[in-house]
Amino acid sequence: PWAALAGAGGGYGGSKSGSGGRRPAVTVILPVYNAECWLDECLKSLQEQDFQGSMELSVFNDASTDNSINIIEKWRVLLEAVGIQVCVGGHCSPQPRGVGFAKNRAVGQSSGSFLCFLDACTSSHSKENFLADAQEGDSNMNKCGISACLPGI
Repeated sequence: PWAALAGAGGGYGGSKSGSGGRRPAVTVILPVYNAECWLDECLKSLQEQDFQGSMELSVFNDASTDNSINIIEKWRVLLEAVGIQVCVGGHCSPQPRGVGFAKNRAVGQSSGSFLCFLDACTSSHSKENFLADAQEGDSNMNKCGISACLPGI
């Protein structure tokens, strides 16, 4: 499926779905490289979170060679069914470019007012208050392996 999105230079842009033009309150940034053994648990935890605001998942696949993309595409449907917008991007290079590159690209294709970083090997547990904490300037935003960034920081 990544090859179908390939553009010049072996890369491709993200594909968004679901928003209808509304900006989500929070974007969860998820860099992925050969993460098939963790993705189901990670994405299930996102689906089951209790945050009541609008949410987007921005995934960037960093040249995975395993089944990560198929798992992401399976979860795209499930996440959209519960109202989470999904944006998927990646590149087809033979070598990964690193987690920093993947995070930056996922941020670049995101549209949320706040960013929340999630690693594929981490699950997101109850997060009902994390946006309120972020808006109040809570400096201890590393809860359950997730970190949030305020706009402009």
